Amino acid sequence: MVAMPEQSPAHPGEVLKTEYLDRLGISPDDLASSIRMPHERIQQILNGRRAISADTATLLADRLGTTPEFWTSLQAQFDLAIVSQTWQKRRASSGQKLPRRRR
Repeated sequence: MVAMPEQSPAHPGEVLKTEYLDRLGISPDDLASSIRMPHERIQQILNGRRAISADTATLLADRLGTTPEFWTSLQAQFDLAIVSQTWQKRRASSGQKLPRRRR
């Protein structure tokens, strides 16, 4: 088995910034105001320090012409990638292998 190089997944906030705010010329403060969300929350999402909740996904979808599922899917993919990387590192450092599943 060949080890795949680890690649840090993009946080949904990075996608929000580069693919939407930057391209549409919307400032974080303008976005926060338009969806009636605290400016600090948007900044935390953009900085990768806060997850996109279902509520936030719905507000972003409405404002940016996407779907809530788009944002929640990005968040779920990010969360799973982080957990997987952490799990693989722990497993590699401990030398433990998973027991085979019985059929």
